[in-house]
Amino acid sequence: MMLDTMTNYPPFRLGERKHVMIGDLALAYLDDEAWHLEPVILVHGFTDSANTWDLLVPWLAEHRRIIRLDLRGHGGSMRPDSGYDLDSLAGDLIRFTAALGIGQADYVGHSLGSLVVARLAALAPERVRAMVLISSTASVDDSATMRVLHDSIAGLRDPIDPESEFLRGWCNSPTPVDVGFVARERQMAAQMPARLWQTILREALDLGDLDRNFAQVTAPSLLLWGDADAIFDQPHRDSLIRAMPHGKVRIYAGLGHNPFWEQPQRVAADILDHLQ
Repeated sequence: MMLDTMTNYPPFRLGERKHVMIGDLALAYLDDEAWHLEPVILVHGFTDSANTWDLLVPWLAEHRRIIRLDLRGHGGSMRPDSGYDLDSLAGDLIRFTAALGIGQADYVGHSLGSLVVARLAALAPERVRAMVLISSTASVDDSATMRVLHDSIAGLRDPIDPESEFLRGWCNSPTPVDVGFVARERQMAAQMPARLWQTILREALDLGDLDRNFAQVTAPSLLLWGDADAIFDQPHRDSLIRAMPHGKVRIYAGLGHNPFWEQPQRVAADILDHLQ
């Protein structure tokens, strides 16, 4: 686990990385502060891992049991050739929590992880007590940003250079983030084979009727964005706000796609306030 050495974090005990089998798929996860009774499940974004939450978790784990998994294809989990559509990823999450003996829980999802959590809430509403969606959308349009993203990922070839202009942009934030942490995030993203970048982008972002599923969500929901998000910008934010008119909205001025990297204590306070 890597923490910003310039920040005074609260006392925190890191959980051990473990694996659980769901069918023939092994998923890796971290279970932090397990003696707290009420679990919060953290679901990371595209090309990330459980460790993408490292700067945030100390602020949450003072109060809750924090469980964070590596989605299939990511981090220490197995990398099958298929099964990256939202229904399959949400199904993994259902089986993962069932294997840990967890019924209903609170969920925090970021980017791709937010879409997985939303799909879970539509498929199995009884399993989601409340949820926080960070840097999310209900629509992936044909904007210039999305076209550049698709073209860049389609052009990736192995081995992927973590110091490339593309990956530096992929992990960039508009405000300062610990340089060692960001370098590790680039390394993790570069370890994902190019074919998986392309497969996950194609399968997971085929959103279909996601906006209708969002409208079906009944769990209390908090929607968080940075207003300088270079991936899911104002039109993407608006699409989700329209799809989830009951959701509470918080927008952070000047922050980007990963606001919990930039201001983890502030984001944690908003999450805990919503989940209390």
